[in-house]
Amino acid sequence: MSDELYTPPTTDLVPVEDGRLEKLVSESDLDSTKAAVLLENFRDYFQIASEWEVKARAIVVTDAGQKAEMDMARVGRLFLREKRLAVEKTRKSLKEQALREGKAIDGIANVLKAVIVPIEQYLGEQENFVKIQAAAEVERVAAEMVAKAEADRLAAEEAERVEQERIRLENIRLEKRPIRRRLSGRRLRRSESLR
Repeated sequence: MSDELYTPPTTDLVPVEDGRLEKLVSESDLDSTKAAVLLENFRDYFQIASEWEVKARAIVVTDAGQKAEMDMARVGRLFLREKRLAVEKTRKSLKEQALREGKAIDGIANVLKAVIVPIEQYLGEQENFVKIQAAAEVERVAAEMVAKAEADRLAAEEAERVEQERIRLENIRLEKRPIRRRLSGRRLRRSESLR
């Protein structure tokens, strides 16, 4: 080992400003009740951090023989760790309450909407009665026109089918006529020849 004294790395401690918590809460635009709850839950931790900032600056270990200072540093670190975990637990608890409050607000709003929306729709129908009736009439007339057009189309198709069938039957009849004439003429000739 060298004869030089060990100098531990310095950690810059961030000074805890008095009033910083109050400033954060006031800038958050929370209502006074919620702001008071936050201050009540976190003010003691700021006080503890401020006290330990002073104590931590007083603990400077430069020699392996400074057992008391090292023990004090350990006690302080463990104490602050405990407080940090408590701050986190408080934060989670308050945030959980805020989330539950948000869910309750959403639930209440949804229930109210479920009640209000049908009433609002009904009143809208009453308000627009004439418009709704006119639209229904237009729709009814349009449906009748479509139905009539379809019926006319089907009737025209049926008339065309009937006409095509009549023409087919007429063609068959006309095709058979010369055959009958020929057959009639042969029969007539045969009967005359038999006489």
